[in-house]
Amino acid sequence: NWMWPRHTGDYSFYRAYVGPDGKPAEFSKDNKPYVPKHHLKVASPTASPLNEGDFVMVTGYPGRTNRHRLPTEVDFAFGWQQPAMVKAMGEAIDLIKAETAGRRDGEIKMASRMQGLQNYFKNLQGQQLSYEGGDVLPRKQAGFDKLKAWVNASPDRKARYGADLAATESLLAERQAIQRAEYLSNFMTPSLLSAARTLYQLAQERAKPDAERKSGYQERDLPRLKAGQQSLDRRYDEQSDKRLVAHFLAQYLAQPANTLNPAWVDVFGLKAGQDEAGIRAQMDKAYAGSKLADTAFRMGWLDKDVAAFKASDDAFIKAAVALYDDDRRLETRDKELAGKLQKAYAGVQQAMIDYHASRGEAVYPDANGTLRISFGKVQGRTPGADGSNWSAFTTVRGIPAK
Repeated sequence: NWMWPRHTGDYSFYRAYVGPDGKPAEFSKDNKPYVPKHHLKVASPTASPLNEGDFVMVTGYPGRTNRHRLPTEVDFAFGWQQPAMVKAMGEAIDLIKAETAGRRDGEIKMASRMQGLQNYFKNLQGQQLSYEGGDVLPRKQAGFDKLKAWVNASPDRKARYGADLAATESLLAERQAIQRAEYLSNFMTPSLLSAARTLYQLAQERAKPDAERKSGYQERDLPRLKAGQQSLDRRYDEQSDKRLVAHFLAQYLAQPANTLNPAWVDVFGLKAGQDEAGIRAQMDKAYAGSKLADTAFRMGWLDKDVAAFKASDDAFIKAAVALYDDDRRLETRDKELAGKLQKAYAGVQQAMIDYHASRGEAVYPDANGTLRISFGKVQGRTPGADGSNWSAFTTVRGIPAK
């Protein structure tokens, strides 16, 4: 999966039944299989062979696509973001394997996280290989250059769209700088700190009327929150957690000092440029000073108020309390940036629609869970990302070869 050319073989067969009169009916032993007047035929080597150059289409209900990303977004995603994530996930996978080797209980507890990491790791690798063997960025850049030239060729169009075009690229650069500085956050955060943050935010939200609480922390969400805290035992392996945290914190602290979050660094007494051994020694104190790994202790905090959290001497609860204001600051920053970007992006999208309309062309919308159709022709690709040639058809022999 996730690698091209892909080998997939998912089939589902259903037989629909109707009443004796051929109309929809409730279940009855007298019902008969429905026979439609028309149906699509599956290609076969003998009856209806599929040949190179034939028209093909795929229908589906994709949840989200990003077909109208700007060149700077494509360049950032494939030139830095995804390679950085592939590197980090590969390291995490290797560390978990090393820390759970010979420990069946550790392997079981980390199995779900490993599965998620490996699946996404493979996904991004496949995307990168496909991208590197294609010409997506040059085509994106050429199209965007034409759009900007069309806008700048008219004072009216420049007045209408120019500010949004400039703002979008500026805001994207701002967001990308944040992503570069903070992409390690999910890898370097102790699992028990994540649990403590959730528990403390729940205490903060419960002090408000239910309708005013943040989504995810209302009364209707309590069963899910409780289940999440309860299930932590099944996916928490302290030995692996410590190793991952120290490893990725060392990478984070090696970044330029002006990109580090002082609140995060200070809460555990860390220092910019600190090595992994020093980080491990410092973080061991936090793990030793917390009882959140104990299920009964952790579940007991689901009903505590804000004052109880502030009075606690548990290391990770203290850290969650200390980080709370900064967490909300970052949350507000991201929401405001997303809002500004959405507003400016809307102007860019309108410019794109109007530009193509001036050329008699349509602009297809991104996916939103409704029916979408993709179409093309059966053909190979020369060369592939690895220098090999891909034929128009794959074979079963290719599966074990992979």
